[in-house]
Amino acid sequence: MVDRTRQRHGCRLDATNSLLIARLMESTTSTAGTGCQAIGSPARGCQLIACLVSGRDRAAIAVISVRGHGASEAILRNFTSAAARVIHRGDVRYGTWHGPSKVPGDQDAMTLPGESVVVALLDELVDDWEIHCHGGEAAIERILQDLHFAGAAIVDSQDWLIGNDISMLKEESIDAISRVTTMRTAAIVLDQVRGAMEDFVQHALAFLKSDEVGAIESIHNQTKTMLGYSDLGKHLTEPWSVVLAGAPNVGKSSLINALVGYQRSITLDRPGTTRDVLHADAVIDGWPIVLSDTAGIRTDPSETIEQQGIKRACEMLRTADLVLWVQDAADEGGDLEPGIDLLRPSIRVRNKVDLISSAPESCRDSETLASQKDAATAQVVQTSATLGTGIDRLRQAIIATLIPEVPFAGAPVPLCDRQVRSLADILAANNARSMERSLKQLLGH
Repeated sequence: MVDRTRQRHGCRLDATNSLLIARLMESTTSTAGTGCQAIGSPARGCQLIACLVSGRDRAAIAVISVRGHGASEAILRNFTSAAARVIHRGDVRYGTWHGPSKVPGDQDAMTLPGESVVVALLDELVDDWEIHCHGGEAAIERILQDLHFAGAAIVDSQDWLIGNDISMLKEESIDAISRVTTMRTAAIVLDQVRGAMEDFVQHALAFLKSDEVGAIESIHNQTKTMLGYSDLGKHLTEPWSVVLAGAPNVGKSSLINALVGYQRSITLDRPGTTRDVLHADAVIDGWPIVLSDTAGIRTDPSETIEQQGIKRACEMLRTADLVLWVQDAADEGGDLEPGIDLLRPSIRVRNKVDLISSAPESCRDSETLASQKDAATAQVVQTSATLGTGIDRLRQAIIATLIPEVPFAGAPVPLCDRQVRSLADILAANNARSMERSLKQLLGH
């Protein structure tokens, strides 16, 4: 599959991987002993603070904010950049976090294995930095301990917010970054943390004050683009729901096992094996998804427990972001069960194609089992869950349906309902005064 992270979003966390040669930056004198209290108990007069502003979920990227007098010194004595260039505002650097014990020329120094990190200088005037590291507990605690040793007071997110005059937009983006679970979603939310939406508001306000012809129309066009990302923004912190449904014994459980890459659902060669909804967390092309395996739907369930399973399956169909309607490829009709209406976006999956005796051998055993349409837009995909044939094409179709367009790097993306409502108000504004009021409402100061 084409990696659209690099093509469309220009993910900062991935782009830095091309920096291969490390050069140790000049070590500076430790600022320990500046009067800061222990971790979690910052002194009133301590200017240098560090805070974990993201979550600690496994496989997530952790973001540590470091701000105040001495932040540059604290970071550069613990970090080796892979590039020999001076770091300026807005620069992002990949490198190794080695801690304070590694000193150039000191071959006897005891050092722990380095952590691969990305650092970014957000503002030179207030010495404001971000450190992006692995989301594991050990990596986070090591970096926080090193920063504390360098003189920083470690504060929690609430204390960090109290000590900074920030907009509601920034608060919402910081809250969102604590709940992302993949690098791809983290990259988009980090753009918002760095001020992508705030920059739009400030530029729009300045544009309105300039009285230039076409200002309102231009802002309307930008707003329409952002509103187009509303569903994506919601799912940066909340996985998409993809429900597998269909008649009994069409291979839904085998299909979900193939999609997630491990044995999540029990499979038996008899109808009605799945009686309840089973969920599996997955990441496809960097996007978080919850796959749900439902009971087989038929008009004459034999047991009460099966009836309940079918009822729950139908409930899932009404709330899913995407429905995979699975059918046996040997069933030429392919009609839905009576009373089933797919009101949500859906993809028809013709499974067990390898068992069709009339199909040519080359079709049963190769990727040509996919729909004759382009796989990225096809609404019918042919698969063999047991052989793995067509599974990659099905993953492509899932992502193409859920995320038809990926925002470019640095694009403003609404992250919550409040932001979406404010953007809708901006779009509805038909004069400069009402638009200015709606823009300030979006900023949330």
